[in-house]
Amino acid sequence: MSFSVGNGAHTSLHGGTRVFQSLRRPANRRPLRRPQASDDTDLGGAVKRFAKEVQSKLPLVGLFSRLTAPEGGVGTSELSYQEFCRTMYDKSTADDDFTIACYELEQDKGQAADGRYILCALWMAKFAIGLLPNKDIVLAATRLRVTQDLEIEIDRIDIGREEALKKYSYMQRPNPGLTTSIPVTVDTLCRLILGEVEDGIVSERDQELLTMLIKSVFPEASTEMCLEAFANRKERLSEYV
Repeated sequence: MSFSVGNGAHTSLHGGTRVFQSLRRPANRRPLRRPQASDDTDLGGAVKRFAKEVQSKLPLVGLFSRLTAPEGGVGTSELSYQEFCRTMYDKSTADDDFTIACYELEQDKGQAADGRYILCALWMAKFAIGLLPNKDIVLAATRLRVTQDLEIEIDRIDIGREEALKKYSYMQRPNPGLTTSIPVTVDTLCRLILGEVEDGIVSERDQELLTMLIKSVFPEASTEMCLEAFANRKERLSEYV
């Protein structure tokens, strides 16, 4: 169910703005579910109440503390996976886009859309693009979908980042820009959550949900930019072979 709401990382850095209000919705489309934040529990806070509501259906809720405990980052401006989880959690609400997208995707896609894995994919996209080859990031997500070995993929990315950052000790690290970051983030999330789709086509509903995730860490990205990255995905498939 939820994004492992229990991982405590439901957030949207853009403040929960609906990103697809202006898009046409098919009449027979299943509407996005909105979690209710009215239950009063000792956890406190909207997203924690949501986590409590679904706890019985989330076997991974118990990992909440470990996943959200900061354990140091790489350099002064680079967040570790744990710090990233904490940041996302601290900015979360029970009904923002990020929470809804994670909730919906885990219900639709199952284990591949586990919140810990989604967080890992977004963390790689935010803090590894520009430091590591794009192919390494996308293939890490591909392996994670199959092996579900979160720790080893985090370690691989951390080692690669540390090596790359050594070259930028006295200068600013490269900024790949949105024109690179958004397509790679799209491909990373698709490989993790949807698997290797031969034709690269992503359903409208999945595009909507994945765009919510993307905009939670790249709030400056437009919906149109994200949709264009989905539309051109087939052209990039050969880059990850």
